[in-house]
Amino acid sequence: GRSLRKRPRVSSRIRHKVKAVEEKEKKQEKSVRKKQKAMYNSKERADANPCVHHPPRQSPESSIYEDEKAPLPKRNKHGELVFEDAPDFRPNLTPKEVLQVFNGIHLSLVLRSSL
Repeated sequence: GRSLRKRPRVSSRIRHKVKAVEEKEKKQEKSVRKKQKAMYNSKERADANPCVHHPPRQSPESSIYEDEKAPLPKRNKHGELVFEDAPDFRPNLTPKEVLQVFNGIHLSLVLRSSL
């Protein structure tokens, strides 16, 4: 016997349109995958981005400044640090002192907020 349900008829024009849309989507998906793959390919990334190098550059084994150490600054009569190579730069605190001050302020704020 025959089935009681009738299959809806789809015109061939609609079938072709659906097939064309599916093929277009497939091509776009393939293109996206290709672009993603290229992002992991270092040579192509290097061609696209001047900050990326192919082959990757190695970092230098030692610093060129490794042996050079500047003399420690001395304080003048006003308590300012005096640097030989930067006479206009006269801070009154060393980086260590700045961090100690900040830590003390931070700690006091933490202690106040917990009371």
